[in-house]
Amino acid sequence: MKPNFELLKDAYAIIDGIPGRVIDLDMWTAETGDSQFCGTIACAAGWLARHPKFNAQGLKLEFGDDGPPMHEPSGTYGFTALAKMFNLDESKSEHDLFNARIGGYRDEELTDAQFVRMSDKQLFKRRVLRLFQEYSEPFNEKLGRGLNLDARQRAI
Repeated sequence: MKPNFELLKDAYAIIDGIPGRVIDLDMWTAETGDSQFCGTIACAAGWLARHPKFNAQGLKLEFGDDGPPMHEPSGTYGFTALAKMFNLDESKSEHDLFNARIGGYRDEELTDAQFVRMSDKQLFKRRVLRLFQEYSEPFNEKLGRGLNLDARQRAI
């Protein structure tokens, strides 16, 4: 099974365009408002479940503007819904891309100092690009600047 890298590219681009101050990896939705400029604070999955591109493919929030994401085509919720949406291998913890601030995909490669300095937005973007690296999928190297992608070599 291989992740859906086209959808992950879209997810990366969407999250990249959202101000870091409104991304909080520790809650599906921390605050609700009309938009990213009007009080909404959510994790990466919470933002994606609000986006029309992902809504059209069946990813939505369980309670309309709150709660965990659900993948309507498979009838799944939370991390399982995200695994279905992006074709992530749960046995390899790939769905941990969307984990809270602690315990995310390949976060253990970072030193404590690196981890603390990264915003939630940077941490999510790093996780996505690390998955690209794991599968030798090409990505624009400029996207990885400042995200400590080389930390994996020190962790080996």
